[in-house]
Amino acid sequence: MKKSLFVILPLLAIGGLTLAFRTRPDAEPAPAPKVYPKYKVSAFQPGERIVYRVHYGTVTAGDVTFSIDNQLHTYNGRQCYRFQVNGSSSASFDLFYKYRAAFDTYVDSEALFPWHYTRSTDEGSYHFEDRVYFDHQNNVIKGVKGTFQMPDNTQDMISVFYYARSLAFEKMTPGKIYKMPATFLDDKIFPGAFRYYGTEVIKTPLGRMKTHKVSPVLDDGSVFKGEEEMKIWISADANKIPVRITSPVIVGNVAADLKEYSGLRNPFAAIVE
Repeated sequence: MKKSLFVILPLLAIGGLTLAFRTRPDAEPAPAPKVYPKYKVSAFQPGERIVYRVHYGTVTAGDVTFSIDNQLHTYNGRQCYRFQVNGSSSASFDLFYKYRAAFDTYVDSEALFPWHYTRSTDEGSYHFEDRVYFDHQNNVIKGVKGTFQMPDNTQDMISVFYYARSLAFEKMTPGKIYKMPATFLDDKIFPGAFRYYGTEVIKTPLGRMKTHKVSPVLDDGSVFKGEEEMKIWISADANKIPVRITSPVIVGNVAADLKEYSGLRNPFAAIVE
């Protein structure tokens, strides 16, 4: 089982917005110097830490922690965030399925795309290591298994989580399809999109929250494995944190709920009375 519940939720929750495969054309040679996009980041900052509790049905499966290093780093002469994600199954869940994972990516602080990504996972008896370099100047990805052409601004499975938090959900139209950058995962490019449903108040372990509800769809606007499947609720405040992700699996359902947070850039204002 090479994609566990932990990879699906929440590591692929926002990445799921892009998981609709299509054949990609070869990239044209990029002009030099290349002009990269510039985003104004207002939803997160160095030092942020958010933790999710993952459930398989009524069983606690484990926790996943997303953290941003306390300082910016220089990579390829550019200032970068260092995003790290660590996931582990609970002691009781270890008895029948043990999971440990560590993800590390350096993401451009202006362009919000990755330069370097590593992944180490242990799922039962399966172990996987990956190391990926993103050459955005030449639209080339260099990975363990070879070199791949990529579209502009391609993301990895962690950087896309933070890229999504730069989106202006409050300006979106309910029912409309919105495109996302491509994501590189397991030696493939996954372009895609999501449907925005509007705002919704939901009950969570941390209280009632006002959220933006979205669901992955194919990049042509058609349904992603059934539109009633994966759902993502994002805090309707300046932090734009996914607070709940749900998705059916072969047997039952998997869910991830925001468990705790610290170091937020903005006051957490999504909780309602």
